[in-house]
Amino acid sequence: MKNLKYELSFVIAAALMAATPSWAQSSENQEVSQVEETEAGARRLTTVTVTAAKREESLQDTSLIVQAASGDELVNAGITDVAGLSKLVPGVEIGTAGSSLQVYVRGVGNPGSTAVTNPAVSVNVDGIYSARSAATAGNFFDLERVEVLKGPQGTLYGRNASGGAINLIPVKPNFDEVEGFIAIQAGTFSELLTEGALNIPISDELAVRGSFQLVNRDGYLSDDTNDDKHESGRIQVLYEPNDVFSADLWANYTNVHGRGAGFSFDGADDFQGIIDDDANAILFAGAEAAGFFVPQNLLPPGLTGPVVGTA
Repeated sequence: MKNLKYELSFVIAAALMAATPSWAQSSENQEVSQVEETEAGARRLTTVTVTAAKREESLQDTSLIVQAASGDELVNAGITDVAGLSKLVPGVEIGTAGSSLQVYVRGVGNPGSTAVTNPAVSVNVDGIYSARSAATAGNFFDLERVEVLKGPQGTLYGRNASGGAINLIPVKPNFDEVEGFIAIQAGTFSELLTEGALNIPISDELAVRGSFQLVNRDGYLSDDTNDDKHESGRIQVLYEPNDVFSADLWANYTNVHGRGAGFSFDGADDFQGIIDDDANAILFAGAEAAGFFVPQNLLPPGLTGPVVGTA
């Protein structure tokens, strides 16, 4: 009777497993495969290849906790900078402190934004570690995919990956044909974003690809802070004489300027910045009423800021 119960339980479990729908992704490794529609109208799953473990492998086969997003997914989601990953990848929070990015994965990060602080999340562009997070601000264009590795990654990515790692993989030059694109986006706050790329195969062994991104957007706050103004360019040269050897030479240029990050002032306007002249008048009046000495003419007009000292 006991053996019969075991056999019956096994049959029921097998039947339930057969009736349970299978999924193309696990709870941790999302975006394992993408749905592709063929010319006949059928739908099939295509494998997503990642290099999170420093070698090409299917996202479904890797043992790492990785979430990958293709370049098309980034475009469709309207993500044009690395801070936008917070909208697409659960457990990732990216903000700014001055000109520096503050990246947190699963709550682990480093709030420091000076030149001597070390990040807790490693950001890599085409396999090259970006030592300063500010340098990654203008590299979010013409990307093949983005990989987000959650949890400590020190074994593969070094000491500055205790929270995780983010890999930006640009679109590589190809030997097939001359191709390219140009895209223009306009929005509120005088936003104008221009992005483009051009691929030129020189021969069967040599190809060149150039790409760029120009962004000009006014600040969200009344003092024109929280703006986005940068120009970026990338050129890649791929030499591949055979299936065994290949050399990829690339160079990046990024110029980030503008007013930078700002802070809102809880005044009459929700978008009033703290270095706005009206905000300063309120802050200085409150400081004087509290018995503080307010130094004058320390900074040029419009950049006075809430600087106070004791009387």
